[in-house]
Amino acid sequence: MLVTCDKCGARFVLRPQVQYLANKVERNYFSCSECGEEYTTYYCNPAIKKLQEKLNQLRLKYDSQRLANPKQAERTYKKWLKDKEALGKAMHLLLMAVDGKK
Repeated sequence: MLVTCDKCGARFVLRPQVQYLANKVERNYFSCSECGEEYTTYYCNPAIKKLQEKLNQLRLKYDSQRLANPKQAERTYKKWLKDKEALGKAMHLLLMAVDGKK
C-alpha cells in the first residue's frame, strides 16, 4: 500500500512493524522511509488478541449458518456485534493506558 507522510510529504510503501512494550503490549506501526516519522496504527495485548480470535470464530460460524439456519445466524451475528463493541472498548482503553490519548 502506498501512503503519504504527513510530515515530509514523501510517498512510500507501508511496511507494518511491531514494537514490543512492557506487559505484553505490542505497538503496531509504520514509519516514513524518508524522514522516519512513525505512525502508530494500534496497540494489542493478549486479551485483545483473544477477542479478535473470538470475532473471527463467530464470523466463520455465521458464514456456515447463514443459509442453513438463518435464525441461528442472526443470533450469532448479534453476538458478533456485541463482541466487536467490546473489542473496540478494550482497544481504546489500551490506547489510553499507553498513549494517554482519547
